[in-house]
Parts: sequence; structure tokens; C-alpha cells
Amino acid sequence: MPKGNAQNLVQNRDVSPEQRRAWAEKAWKASAETRKRRKSSAEIMRALLSAQLTPEEADDKLKELGLETFGGAIALAQIQRALTGDTEAARFCRDTAGDKPTEAMTLALTDKPVKAMDLTQLSDAELEALADRADEDG
Repeated sequence: MPKGNAQNLVQNRDVSPEQRRAWAEKAWKASAETRKRRKSSAEIMRALLSAQLTPEEADDKLKELGLETFGGAIALAQIQRALTGDTEAARFCRDTAGDKPTEAMTLALTDKPVKAMDLTQLSDAELEALADRADEDG
């Protein structure tokens, strides 16, 4: 149910095409501004990591990019900690930017790399046989 007085609502059919276009343009601009403010953590981190700035300049860069959000502040704080040698912060920055390394395993059962396999349904004997086979191949 809409807020306010329902009698004040205007149907699209009761409005001229020019007015509908004007409203649509206004809505599009507001939506674009909201999308800009709500950039994902990965986008914020990539923007900061790709910028060649001193930590002091980074705050100004956030404002310039329109990222004065908690996400931007967190990203900036983690980058500053990583620059002081904090490896956990550096790992956070790498992973958030989308550069987390993946692990792939090649099992003798298939010729294709396997990123994930559900082993919960295998018996202990089957798991041991699979481990022995991997030891023989590796």
C-alpha cells in the first residue's frame, strides 16, 4: 500500500508522454546515483588498489570516486594495515579485490581438473583407495 493519501496518486494513463519521460529520466538519474554509492566491496578495493596514492591521498580519492561509505572506509583501513606489513590485511585486500587463488586437483578418476567434489557419500574404504591412488600418482 502506498504511503500518504491514495487519492493523490496519478495513473500513468492520466499523464502526458512528455511528463512520463521527464519522470523516467529523473528516476534513471536517481538510480544511477544510488548504484554509484552502492559499489561492491570488490569494486572499491580494486579502485583503491589500482590507484597510486599515498595513504593520506587515499581519503581524497575515496571522496573523488564517491565512495565515502563504510565499505570504502573499511577498504582504506585494510590497505593501510597491509602497507604496514599486516599479512592478514593484505590477504583480505587480495581476496576482496577478487584475486584469491583457487586450488584445482586432478584425480586419476577423470582427466579434467576438479574444483570441488562431494566426498561425504563415500565410504572409508573408498576414501582410503582414493588417497592411495593420489599418493601413487603424486
